Amino acid sequence: MSKKEMPNKLRNQLQLFQVDVPAFSMKKSRLERYADWLMYPVKSPLEKLRIRFESFNKVIIYPLLIVFIVSFLPLFLI
Repeated sequence: MSKKEMPNKLRNQLQLFQVDVPAFSMKKSRLERYADWLMYPVKSPLEKLRIRFESFNKVIIYPLLIVFIVSFLPLFLI
């Protein structure tokens, strides 16, 4: 229903109501944004690896393999 379609009686009653909206800033302060960023919940990086007690390969073998590859990589690039 648009304003043109409203009956006069309803329009007059709606004009009787006055709402005072307080002036407040909608923008967060820099400190509030920093606090929100600090307190934002993050996912654990270990969940991606799915590290459990039985995951010997992911905890010990993979890091050793990465160190081995990175240490010998310059020999193959020469």
